Amino acid sequence: MYQPISDFLAQKGLPFIDAGPRFVDFLGDSDLKTLYSPKTNYHLNENSNAVLAKLVYDWLTQYNFLPGAQSKNYSSGEKTD
Repeated sequence: MYQPISDFLAQKGLPFIDAGPRFVDFLGDSDLKTLYSPKTNYHLNENSNAVLAKLVYDWLTQYNFLPGAQSKNYSSGEKTD
């Protein structure tokens, strides 16, 4: 579903985070519904938000968007996980 968007961003050399693979690993054999909470109108639950937060933190650090991180060329559109 999101492949055309990630392909477009990569072609344009725009940085992006592809969270799909990380969530697939996180889910393992569990049902997709375990990512969401009915208490929050089916937004990501606490555990899913933690996975996403770690992914974003790692990406920001990898591309030197956080203090103390080393710079890396992200214009290749390379996906990070």
